[in-house]
Amino acid sequence: MKTFLILCTLLSAYWLPADETLENLEVQKIAYQEAPPLERLHMQLSEEVMAVGGKLWFQGTLQTAQPESKVLYVEILNSQQTVVQGIYSIKNGLFKGQLQLPDTLSGGWYQIRAYTQWMRNQGETSYWSHPLMIVNPYEDKLAVQQATQAKRSGEINFFPEGGNYVEDLPNRILVQLPVGIAKKVTSARLINLQDSLPLAEVRFQSGQSDLNITPETDKDYALEIYLSGGDTLLQALPKPQQQGVALQADFDQNGLQIEAHHLEKGKYALVLRTNDTFHFSENYRGPAFSYQFDEEELPAGIFEINVEDESGKILAQRMLYHEPQGEAITIALGKVKYHPREKVEATLSLPGTDNTIPLS
Repeated sequence: MKTFLILCTLLSAYWLPADETLENLEVQKIAYQEAPPLERLHMQLSEEVMAVGGKLWFQGTLQTAQPESKVLYVEILNSQQTVVQGIYSIKNGLFKGQLQLPDTLSGGWYQIRAYTQWMRNQGETSYWSHPLMIVNPYEDKLAVQQATQAKRSGEINFFPEGGNYVEDLPNRILVQLPVGIAKKVTSARLINLQDSLPLAEVRFQSGQSDLNITPETDKDYALEIYLSGGDTLLQALPKPQQQGVALQADFDQNGLQIEAHHLEKGKYALVLRTNDTFHFSENYRGPAFSYQFDEEELPAGIFEINVEDESGKILAQRMLYHEPQGEAITIALGKVKYHPREKVEATLSLPGTDNTIPLS
């Protein structure tokens, strides 16, 4: 009997910790599954509406609580498969690159996503992703794909610059036509719906046009689009907001020009940055603000331009990609005319130096 009791005591000593071990493993498994990801991506795109054949530029940062990953995977997917992909290096938590869009893609909604090898272990819910509209002007119709829940089939789209379309302020709107309509456009104009008077001619290129408009209170506007075959399409513009900020920004040969217009009085800030690096921040008051950055002041990258209120809330935002204009390499020939099979002499001048290199 004594031997039996000793045996039971020994068995219980091994059995009970086993139960506790299994329970602890289950708790750890649940905690791991519910834990926030150890790596997070923040990524900026040069455009959110792209034409086939173009280059999509991106840059971003990797935040990590562990030794950081060195490789980034970026993909563009339709509703069925990956159509474009690339592999890029991550250095000191920063990355940048570009994706070339094939000419053969169908127009519609796609999804761009990015992830590291470690994020693969945690599943697709930890990936960075964003919807992307791709336009193919060579298609007969726009095939809208289910990359997001939004379904836009064959409609005319309006994209206000800065995200806002505000009454009584100067606005610029990107108008995008379905390809089936774009191929038939002969001319177009902006009209006032109240009296049908024309306000401006609208020129479309590859199914897109920039529309500059200052909408007045209690007035409605529309595009009157004339199609081949004698048909006319009348498309009303969306109703403007009664409050907000209208933001416009452009690169030209002199640099970057930014303009912000307001209806409400208050204190605002114009913020310019690439990645997480601030290049400019200035507070101002008043109904309008403009600033110009010279070309030599601007580094390469995707510029994030924000108008913020006193609390730091973003009221309007614009993304632009900038690639500095490089100095040209000069090649000077020894003389204007050469005889057949005569040796050609020339010099090559490198930008930023006084040195020349002889060529022949």
